[in-house]
Amino acid sequence: MFLSYIEGNDSARLSHIRPLLDDADDNKLEIVTSALTIVEVAYAPYEKAASALDQSIEDAIAGLWAAGSPIRVVEVDGLTASGARRLVREGIASRRAIKPADAVHLATAMRLQVDALHTYNLKDFQRWQKPTGLAVCHPESDHPQMVAPTPTAPPRPVSQSPTAPRP
Repeated sequence: MFLSYIEGNDSARLSHIRPLLDDADDNKLEIVTSALTIVEVAYAPYEKAASALDQSIEDAIAGLWAAGSPIRVVEVDGLTASGARRLVREGIASRRAIKPADAVHLATAMRLQVDALHTYNLKDFQRWQKPTGLAVCHPESDHPQMVAPTPTAPPRPVSQSPTAPRP
């Protein structure tokens, strides 16, 4: 979800992500993610392809985790790490393989007893719905917005909040 927001080039996804962030800003819902996400959301694909970094992308990424952001970052503690390890091991035995990083996200969601794990990576997470009892779905807003296509790089945020009005 956060990579899609930073990339800014999929208007269908953005039409759901921006309202979700706005709802979190308005305390209508809470968005939580593992601190591991800070590492995973490191660049926009065009930066990697060009082997060149864009400061506006770095600023947008940093804004996701900054104070005042609607996203709550949860530390990966020993209990969560142990839970993730158990999921990786269970995945081997049950033929529901899960990558260690995905297991951290799943264990975080389970530990926090969230309503749903929102991801565009349904393939790797849906097979865990039944054994964990955790709903897995695409990020979707109850009130998506029409979103105009954006340039390849999102414009520099005007504040630390990723949902702040754009110039």
